[in-house]
Amino acid sequence: MLSHQRFRTKQKTQLLIGFFLTFKSICVFAAPLGFEDAKHLLSRTGFGSPTYAEIQSIAKLEKETAVDTLLNANQADNFPPPSSDVLAFVSKSDIKDLSEQDKRALAAKVRGNARSLQAWWMERMIETPNPLTENMTLFWHGHFTSGVDKVKEPRLMYAQNELLRKASLGNFAALLHAIAKDPAMLEYLDGARSKKNKPNENFARELLELYTMGEGHYTESDIQNLAKAFTGWTIDRETGEFVENPKQMNRDEKTIFGQQGNWSGDEAIDLILSKPETASWITSRLWQHFISTKLDDKTRNQLAKSFASNYEIKPLVRSILLSPAFWAKDNRGTQIKSPIDLAVSTIRLCPPESVNYEQLVNTTASWGEKLMEPPNVKGWPGGNTWINSNTLTLRNQWLQTYAAGKKDKTHSKVSVKSCLNLLPKDLPLTTAYLSLAESSNQPVITNFADLFSQPAFQLK
Repeated sequence: MLSHQRFRTKQKTQLLIGFFLTFKSICVFAAPLGFEDAKHLLSRTGFGSPTYAEIQSIAKLEKETAVDTLLNANQADNFPPPSSDVLAFVSKSDIKDLSEQDKRALAAKVRGNARSLQAWWMERMIETPNPLTENMTLFWHGHFTSGVDKVKEPRLMYAQNELLRKASLGNFAALLHAIAKDPAMLEYLDGARSKKNKPNENFARELLELYTMGEGHYTESDIQNLAKAFTGWTIDRETGEFVENPKQMNRDEKTIFGQQGNWSGDEAIDLILSKPETASWITSRLWQHFISTKLDDKTRNQLAKSFASNYEIKPLVRSILLSPAFWAKDNRGTQIKSPIDLAVSTIRLCPPESVNYEQLVNTTASWGEKLMEPPNVKGWPGGNTWINSNTLTLRNQWLQTYAAGKKDKTHSKVSVKSCLNLLPKDLPLTTAYLSLAESSNQPVITNFADLFSQPAFQLK
């Protein structure tokens, strides 16, 4: 009898503890974000330093609601496309009868159009009401790399940019199928010139190594057979559109991941999507983008298993943003702002009267990141590579000029006094914007020079 009573008492105690922990979890989760948590969420899902108004707009929401509000925001920002001149496609017949001088003049015009396109995207990132959409578009641009310096046709790069934007939180499987047929990608990785009897392996190799599975999960034979499956996928040189050329399709039996069949390009992509390493690789990439490089196997496997069931990006991002690791103090203020992060967030935080977007593209390029011109097929390595003795000096010089309100080649004069009205009046800026340790003797920052000079301003 005594033993039974002890068992019942222990059982009741466990139930009470479980109820308490559940109730505590619900209360914590349902509590309003507050200023610091809202700033952290917007910093990681946007471009680094959100405005006071942006922070206040979600600070009173609880975590789930705040995350869902960001993820479900209307992605259409009605931003106008580049001019028709910028998007003009140079067809094969356009240059057929041109003199060498005229060809050089046309090439110079196309390069100018490329610069205009890069400036257009920079402006869009600064002006967008939905920073998460542009953040994700930039993420996928760094993942599925293509460079206008090799593609050369601005219209193709614009079409790819729009593809990445529309699919940024959509379905990864659909995006993968679309990017394999994307004319800019076909040009960048030489798929457009892959022939039936001479398959080009560039896209197949990068598809496995960088875009889906990561190294160590496939063989050279897989690459070779995968390349055969993509033959016949090319570009119409008169329109710039994707076309299939049946005469150049390799219809031989192909063995990919040990499975034999007369695989088409789309069927080969489905084979890749069926491999658990694909979901795991994309999960790791998104975790690193939003949180850190540290991801334990258990968490990765749980997230990847759910992701692989339908390859929907939004639920995966939601799970990442609601994970305890995302909100952990140790993971805050630990990511170095990329050059574009730093420039875009600074200008959004304190807008000048005008911005020279083309010059801003060149400036961020000098810091190590140029829109639509990744250094190689691997994209930008990011992290600590953003900072070295040269780039840190250039970044600091630009911030000092900006904070002083002085005109720069990237922007007109900045009214820093007006910008101060955009900042909170009731919190020390070191706490409100920099996530530094709270201290009773911590000075309140009252001007942008102090704010921008803080090393922590270059972190998010």
